[in-house]
Amino acid sequence: MDSIYRNAAGREHIRRWCTDWLDAWPVPHERTTVTAYGALTHLVTAGSGPTTVVFVPGTNFNAAASLPLATALTAAGHRLVMADVPGQPGLSSEKRTVPGVGLSSYGTWLSEVLE
Repeated sequence: MDSIYRNAAGREHIRRWCTDWLDAWPVPHERTTVTAYGALTHLVTAGSGPTTVVFVPGTNFNAAASLPLATALTAAGHRLVMADVPGQPGLSSEKRTVPGVGLSSYGTWLSEVLE
């Protein structure tokens, strides 16, 4: 397996940390998993409003680590969708499964997430 984690214990520690933080987040939200560009992708949706903000955490970050920003965006009256990037620590696929190299492959992944 082409996992980003060194072992199963490390994977479970990160996944548990993310789940615990999202479970404790007082903002009403929904968690779903979709397949985008062949990779299982974890999404968190919260808030409501006329504007939808899509937030993609950067390298080594995820939705759970971004809750202060998420709270501010929803408090400002926005609908928010956060996507954990596959191949990064979080609740999406632990495999670096986004094919290709460079930004265009992630652009294709994000396009499918948005659909």
